[in-house]
Amino acid sequence: MALQQRIVAIDCETTGFSRHDRIVEFAAVEVDVATGQVVDEIDTLINPERDVGPVDVHGVTASMVSAAPTFEEVAGALGRRLQGAILVAHNLAFDARLTRWHGARTAARRVHDQSRVPQSRTATECG
Repeated sequence: MALQQRIVAIDCETTGFSRHDRIVEFAAVEVDVATGQVVDEIDTLINPERDVGPVDVHGVTASMVSAAPTFEEVAGALGRRLQGAILVAHNLAFDARLTRWHGARTAARRVHDQSRVPQSRTATECG
């Protein structure tokens, strides 16, 4: 049996172009290779937890993202859709780079948050 390849087209809008910028909108569409039919899609605004950047470039305003989830909140759903897929995009190098940076930032934040959790103590230590 041949391995079925997954093709996912992605696009993201961002606050800028550097590693310190954030994604404000992310879209992904999975297409069935055999039929050309869309089999899955997601398009979500993302709260960048900062200024949204050049609205004239991406059209995303602060009011549009104020109640949107953060990247950390949607990272799992996005990761499941992208994992193992062949990615295509108008500017794949940029979209993939920003998505990786966000993933790394999210992972680092989770590790940092876990390190701040107080260690459990035994009953004798509690007095």
